[in-house]
Amino acid sequence: MLVTGLAAGASNTVASDVGKAFGGQPRAFPSFHAVAPGTPGAVTIVGTLAGLVAAAVIAWPAVILWLLPADRIPVVVGACTAGAFIESTLASRLETKGVLGNNALNLLNTATGRCGCGVLDLARILTGE
Repeated sequence: MLVTGLAAGASNTVASDVGKAFGGQPRAFPSFHAVAPGTPGAVTIVGTLAGLVAAAVIAWPAVILWLLPADRIPVVVGACTAGAFIESTLASRLETKGVLGNNALNLLNTATGRCGCGVLDLARILTGE
């Protein structure tokens, strides 16, 4: 689960930076209305794909070091992506109003990704997979 926390933070940063640099027209999440670059909670397809790749790249060393089974990479990537979308939703609603700052949103992103992975792992255990 430590891997997921690290991957969530890193993939979110990659998604944000790549999305701003190469993503084209950003969209507000979850409404998908076109917004200005840099708008809190905005997403791009390019940025989202970069975040997916970054999460997988961050998780692979844990597989090499036998800290994580290779079949858990999709779970880590999925949990990181869920955390990023939850952060985007909160940012579009709460950061713009000054309720939550960027640091708090980053903490929530990382915690959500980590907890999401835990829930998926628990479901795996309970179903006997």
